[in-house]
Amino acid sequence: MQTEIVAPAEAHRSRWGYHPCDYATFLKLRQLHKAYQKALRQYHEWLRWSRKAPQNRVLRRAVRDEQRRRVGTEVVGPRPEPPLDPTFVRREMVKVTWHAGRYHKEGVEVERVTFGTAGVPESYRLARFPAATPGDVKAMPLSVQQIDALAKQREAAPAV
Repeated sequence: MQTEIVAPAEAHRSRWGYHPCDYATFLKLRQLHKAYQKALRQYHEWLRWSRKAPQNRVLRRAVRDEQRRRVGTEVVGPRPEPPLDPTFVRREMVKVTWHAGRYHKEGVEVERVTFGTAGVPESYRLARFPAATPGDVKAMPLSVQQIDALAKQREAAPAV
């Protein structure tokens, strides 16, 4: 059985105990976690959109009679594709042999959309709760440099 050697985490003292990062880094991590939660909601919205057939991705409006009773709906237009955050979502074209319920001998190019956490929720969870002693502080999956890089990437990315 092989044991994994983990470098001890740097401890930062606060009024409540010891944390794995300083307060400025924690604030960046909190913004990243907020963006992660929003990206997760957008990804699931995109999944619901992508499951529908193109003719069913439409916006509808209620049709009412002269007494303002609802009597039906009318199609207003196509529902646009929900936006995806490039910080947490990766899109790529892959060749698959099984698609749309049938086998394709030569393969078909399809788009694969995958969602990754980038270590943000685990780091945020560890940074939130203090430890009693500096030795009890657990190392975060993300380093301070990685957190800074993700924060800069979020600033540079177009608003979603």
